[in-house]
Amino acid sequence: MADLESFKERSSWDKENLEYFYFEFKPLLYKHSIVNGRFDEDCFNELSFALIKAIRRFEPKKF
Repeated sequence: MADLESFKERSSWDKENLEYFYFEFKPLLYKHSIVNGRFDEDCFNELSFALIKAIRRFEPKKF
């Protein structure tokens, strides 16, 4: 999993860096997209969108 140092090193949010963190957290998105024992694609998409928004808003200089 990504750590705070990785965030600080990759503080410019270009496409490559955004993809890096998205793929780091993708297994967690899959895990939390299981609803009633089945994979819920809508849930996965919503979680993905929320993660991307959170990554873009994150300011590592505050930590």
